[in-house]
Amino acid sequence: MAPSRVRSTTSPPTDLERIKDAGLDFPLFVKPGNGGSSYGVTRATDLPPLTAAIADAAMLDPNVLVEREIVGRELDLDVLEFPDGRIEVAPALEIHPDPAQPFFNATAKYDSSATRFVIPAPLEPELAERLRRTAVDAFEALGCAGLARVDFFLPAEGEPVVNEINTFPGFTPASQFPRMWAAAGLSYVEVVDTLIRTAVARG
Repeated sequence: MAPSRVRSTTSPPTDLERIKDAGLDFPLFVKPGNGGSSYGVTRATDLPPLTAAIADAAMLDPNVLVEREIVGRELDLDVLEFPDGRIEVAPALEIHPDPAQPFFNATAKYDSSATRFVIPAPLEPELAERLRRTAVDAFEALGCAGLARVDFFLPAEGEPVVNEINTFPGFTPASQFPRMWAAAGLSYVEVVDTLIRTAVARG
């Protein structure tokens, strides 16, 4: 994952200095400990906006994640558990956010026609397999069940970075999770049916 620190908003303000001392150079991203759809997420380029961003995120969760910005391709992989216990991964999706937005925020996700999603993402076979294995490893290491979406950054140089794991991603027919499985030949109805049958099998 990206170099980061979790700051409890019940801790003293000197935590801001600890963030700087930890070598987390700007720009930084500030995120609530729990949430979704990029609500409460802010990109901060110096200390005053960072302070304000932490206060805003703390309104959603007392634990706030502060992490270094990672510049690179944004790739998502779906993980799905089947009733027989096997775990499969759908073809990767690549996000091309609206360039008018500072990052892939809620506006870019839901209100912009300039954001594009490419399925399957153009990847070399070796890299695609590596991301697939990493997604499954993350799913299993965190004790996930049923489904998850594992989001990656792929820097121009260096290793792939797991950005986050969404344990119940958006699930409308237009959402990323069903669209990736559609690219694998599994319809929306079949995905829902798989989740129900897997839950029954797990007891």
